[in-house]
This record gives sequence, C-alpha cells and structure tokens, in this order.
Amino acid sequence: MNIKNFCIISHIDHGKSTLSKNIIEHILKNIKNKNKNIIDNIDIEQEKGITIKSKNIKLEYFTKNKKYIINLIDTPGHIDFLNEVYKYVNACEGCLLLIDSTKGIQAQTISLYNYIKKKKKEILIIVNKIDSKNSNVNKTLEEIKKILKININDIILCSAKKNIGINNIIKNIIKKIPNPQKENNNLLKVLIIDSWKDSFNGIVYLIKLENGFLYKNIILKNINNIKFKIKEIGIINYNNKKIKTNYINIGDIGWILIDNKIILKPGDYLLDIKIINLNKYKNNYKLIPKVYRNIYTEKNENYNKLEKIIEELYLNNQILHINKYKSNIFGIGFKCGFLGIFHSNIIKEIIIKKYKLNIIMTKTNIIYKLLNKKNEIIKTDNFVNIDKNDIKIIKEPIYICRIFSPLKYIGKINELCLYNRCKYIKYNILNSLNKIEIIIYIPMYELMNIFFNEIKSISNGYASIYYKFYKFKENKLKFLEVMINKIKINELTTIVNDKNYIKISNNIINNLSKNIKRKNFNLKIQVLINNKIIKSKIIKQFRKNVTEKCYGGDINRKNKLLKKQKIGKKKMFKISSKNININNEIKKIITTYD
Repeated sequence: MNIKNFCIISHIDHGKSTLSKNIIEHILKNIKNKNKNIIDNIDIEQEKGITIKSKNIKLEYFTKNKKYIINLIDTPGHIDFLNEVYKYVNACEGCLLLIDSTKGIQAQTISLYNYIKKKKKEILIIVNKIDSKNSNVNKTLEEIKKILKININDIILCSAKKNIGINNIIKNIIKKIPNPQKENNNLLKVLIIDSWKDSFNGIVYLIKLENGFLYKNIILKNINNIKFKIKEIGIINYNNKKIKTNYINIGDIGWILIDNKIILKPGDYLLDIKIINLNKYKNNYKLIPKVYRNIYTEKNENYNKLEKIIEELYLNNQILHINKYKSNIFGIGFKCGFLGIFHSNIIKEIIIKKYKLNIIMTKTNIIYKLLNKKNEIIKTDNFVNIDKNDIKIIKEPIYICRIFSPLKYIGKINELCLYNRCKYIKYNILNSLNKIEIIIYIPMYELMNIFFNEIKSISNGYASIYYKFYKFKENKLKFLEVMINKIKINELTTIVNDKNYIKISNNIINNLSKNIKRKNFNLKIQVLINNKIIKSKIIKQFRKNVTEKCYGGDINRKNKLLKKQKIGKKKMFKISSKNININNEIKKIITTYD
C-alpha cells in the first residue's frame, strides 16, 4: 500500500502550521464540511499563535489512478517542545524542513537537520515566505548550500500564505518520501507515539503499525511479557475526529484502546506474542526535565481537582515529572518537571484557562550535583534537608549553546556572553552571508533565567539559539538562605554564584521589606551565604506613644510608662515571633525573586 508518513518541522514562526493547513486544503479541495481549525485547535495555541502539541491528520490523495494514504504531522517549533518533534520524527519515513526566507537558517534549523540525518529519514528542504517584502531567497539558498551542504537544485520554494508551490510540495512528497518497509514475517510490531485521556474511553494511544496486520481483540505483549488486549482501533480523520475501523494496515498511523491499566510511554512497543528477543525493543526515548517548579492551588479544598489535572497532563507528556510535595507556606502540591520556563508558563495557562483552576507556580529550580565529605553524590533541586557544612563540592549543569545571528549584533551578543559567565568554543564569522555563528558553554541558571530572553531582545528577534546539556561542572557556588527572626524560610533557599549573589540578596531583602507588613514587634530579615550573614534589615515595629498624655511633670512617670512598654514588647516578641504569620505576604516573593 502507498503510505506517506511525514512531519513538518522548523524553527518557531517559519510557517509550519500555515503550510500544513494549505496542504490539507489542497488535498481536500472537493470535500465539504471541513473543519477549518484542524491545526492549532487548542485555545491557547490560537491565542499564542504557536503549536504546542503535534497533530496527526490522515488524508487520502488520488493521482494518476493511484490512491495514497498521507499521514501529515504538524509539530511545534519552540525549543521547549522539541520532545514533540523527536517522538514523531521517529514514527515517520520523511520530514519537510521549513526555512523562512526572511530570516534564513537558524540555530535550531541546523540541529533539526542533523537529527533527521542521524535517524536516516528522507528530507525535503522547503524555503517559505518567498512572497514577503523582506524575503531574500538567493541569500537563503546560499546559506543552505554553504552550511547544510545541500544542492540548491533540490530545494522547493513556496509561500504557504499565498498558496504558491503547494502542488509542487505534494508531488515531491509522493515521489521522494518512501513507503514504510515491510519485514519478511508478519509478526506484529506496534510503536506507541503519544497518548491522551478521553473522557469516555479512558487512555487513547496514538500508534504506528511497523509490521503485521492489526485488528480488534488481538493479544499483544510488551517487553516485560505483560499481555494487552486491543479493545478498539481506528484512525484520526481530516476533521481531527477519531473514527473506529476494523483494522490498521502495516505502516499506517492510528489509535488504539487497551484493556490494561498499565500506562505505556512514547517509544514503547506492543509486540506479537511469538516474538522472543524482546531486548531489541527497549524504549530508548527518554526525556529529562531541565527545570522544576512546584504547583499549588490557591485554595486547599481544590487539591483533588489539581491532582487529576496534573495526572492528565503527565499522561499527555505535557508534564515530564510529578511528585507530591508539602510546603509550610503553600500546603500540599506537586513538584513538576518541564523542558524550560516557557514550557512551564504554558502549562500554567492551560490549567488556569482550560481547567478553570487558579494555581500558584513557584520559581524555577535547577538540579545541582553535590558531593559531601563522604564522597557521596547527591543530585537535587531542594536544599532544605541538606547539611550545608557537610557539602564540599557543588557542581552546576552546563549547556552547549549555538547562537546564529546577523553580524551587526556581534557586539551586544559578546557583552551578553561575558555577563552570563559564558566560555567560547567556536567563533565563526560568515562574511559572505553577513552572519555569525557562536558556540559557547553557558551555566543553565543564566541560560534559562536571563540569556534566552535577552538575546531575542538585543537582536530584535533575529538571533536564534539552540542548546543541549553538556555536563555538571564545579564553579564558585554558594548556598543562599533567608531567615526572619532566626526562622529559616526554606522556600527561599537556593544556590548562587560569585557574580549574582549580591544582586539576588538585595532583591530578596527589598522585596521582603516591601511586602511584609509591620508587626507589633521588630522583624529582622537576614540573608546568609554559606551560613555567614551578608545582608540584614529590620522592619520596625509599631510603637504607641505612651507618654503622649504626660504634659511636663515628674520624669519618673514617663520612664515608668516606657519601661512598662518595653517589658510588654519583649513578652509579645517571645510569644509571637515563633509563629510569624507572614505566609501570604511572602508568597509573591517566592514565585518571582529569580
């Protein structure tokens, strides 16, 4: 059977979703009652103008008396959602790599191209937005030739917005993207691509049938020899609806329901019970969270609702890690793992807008590697129960970062790199292309909290970056702790470096003093670095003028009143300072002080 499985990938804002819509429109031009919002059909996707979840659409295309099954997959472009790209690339035989002719090759374009080549997938290079006033097609083609080492005669030009070149793209898909390969046997191999929760049917799995013939009620097994019965099967049609079918052909993409409550992950296999060698089907698709944030409800009675939402998002691979966590300030919540700050902010908006639940999301936490005096390695983002005196080495995560930018921003980018503790690896000025490629080592804290947003700002959006984890490295790092009246605020404990600890200390002191209201006793705020106080500030107590009614007279009367007030203040301090009720006042600082 003629089946074409392909995904459309690119850097963010290069026109993937627009191209996907127009390919679908072109193939379905004679179909009535089409859903106009097939791609980006989640509310927040339409609001933000970005793709968050990959979408698979099945189409039938007829040409020269031949029928082709086309499985088109639109993928996200933002670097925080690259997990969506990788898991769908693994299920396809080909990829359409889109390049914006107004911006040219970006850092992420190079990494995506290298990933596709490594996976040995067929690549169609498409240059988009050729109708734009800012388009520079010749320069873009020259970049592709010099950087990607590709023959420019094989490149397809198009304007997804104006429907230019769409027919040529479809012809190349049919001609160049290979059909799925069949093995010599008919043993079933089902690859799990994705999953989501359906309110009526439970967990739905998106799958690719790599070999065999799949039908209802068949018994399969995973690599642990656990058996699964296929209850229902089907496909997702051009209106983005699940359609039940009696079977799925080899190489096709569809969905299944199973009778087992064990949750399967992307990259898992369901296999024919006759297959003996199961080790070769081990799941190598692993996603490690880059940042962690704690999520709490504004009202404790909504905890059960939050738990169900978190579990659903975890099942759909939108949250990569969940663990229950108890805070003295916020109560019971969840520690969740994300691929970046933007990813976590999107999840926050989904919970608030889609599920109608107001939540609190704390500051970003990063995993550090600690070595204690017993030479034991501890990986953690939570330093509350860590004995600071027992730690002799702190290592922070370092990332390799590729920057691709127009040459005119070189000065500002260099300043940003120096400010953020970067170390240069490669400095390549491409004079003929009027661009620069810089490869650096950068600490993750600076990358996530400062660098990523700042580089977009200083280059007016023209500079692009791509990053990946390199290693943990020992640097001049310190523990920062905060005490109020000698009581430690565990949620503010973090790790800082030689360059930023003074700035962060000042921010904490200033924010706390602004947000905490005066009490009937003094509040002493102290910032400690490695158990040494480096900053302190006192929020002065309310004080009644007890001598106000004394007009002249004996000084002893005034002294007696002042002494009585002093004794009362000391007594109040002993009782109240042990139970300082400032939780609501410091919640804002805990979520924003980065």
